Amino acid sequence: WLRDQQRRDFVEHLRCWSSDHDSSVYFHGAISVVPHVPGAEMKLGMPVRCIITDDAWTDARRKIVIRLFPPCGRSSTYRMVVLSGSGWMSSRDYLSREHFARQHARTSKVRLDRLDRSLRMRSERMLGSRGADRDSVSISPLFHPFPRLPVELQQSILGEAVGKQRACWPNRESPAVARNSRGRSPTTSLGTLFRVSKTMNEHLVPWIYRTSDFHFGHVGFTNFLWQSGPARRRLIRRLTFEWGGLALLHCVRWLAPDPILNLFQPRVDTDPRGLQYVWCQIQELSLELHLHTVALDVGGVPPADLVLVARILLSVFGSIDRLVFV
Repeated sequence: WLRDQQRRDFVEHLRCWSSDHDSSVYFHGAISVVPHVPGAEMKLGMPVRCIITDDAWTDARRKIVIRLFPPCGRSSTYRMVVLSGSGWMSSRDYLSREHFARQHARTSKVRLDRLDRSLRMRSERMLGSRGADRDSVSISPLFHPFPRLPVELQQSILGEAVGKQRACWPNRESPAVARNSRGRSPTTSLGTLFRVSKTMNEHLVPWIYRTSDFHFGHVGFTNFLWQSGPARRRLIRRLTFEWGGLALLHCVRWLAPDPILNLFQPRVDTDPRGLQYVWCQIQELSLELHLHTVALDVGGVPPADLVLVARILLSVFGSIDRLVFV
């Protein structure tokens, strides 16, 4: 009775693993526990003999030894490793290797019906006839058709994965990753997201630039425009500036046309000294921006300065549809 209970519990753990695991994007099949192994204990973390079945063939079963580990820490995901030679490899890598081994056989000169018959005879000779195993657990790619989803839905899902919000601070964090108001760090980094697929990046990167509201204080704006490059600069649609009581001085120093700069002649102290001339680059790059919305945070800005600050902002960019005060 105790052994049967262990078996049922272990199969239930396998089902939990199969519903949320780091799946191979190719393998379709099933896994079951080898029945009636004398003295074997079926516990998490211990080697357990199983039978794996590849659904690409009529009957392609083989014995494997696995170790299944329970969720740990904040993760709710089971982990599985498979014995391979003298070491262990992840279930994802092992199942992908099985798939490609069979795929190579399909592309060889061996007739498929002959190979299928050979695999079936080997399975029956080593494991007996294939019956209906109630304890069999299906293995399949989890959400493999993702690239076939509408682009808008792909973007929404991937944006949720990196914790993307509308507002972001490029000079404080990686571009397009916003500060999370709830204090939770995103489950996936932006760098990881961009390594998923070059094809997806073709629409993902433009989407991030088009939908983000980039926030800047007194530093970081020029560097952001320069690093974005001409192709991405033209995608920027929303900017928000937070300059506080130094808003007018900042605009006159860096964004105002030459006559206004010469009129006020504000002192510019920079380290290194050559940075005082960076306003030339700011104005040149800003002219490439055609924006939907520019927002100015009026917190700490003297009311008398707002008119001149607004006039400077309206003149420095290529075009602005809306200038708002927040």
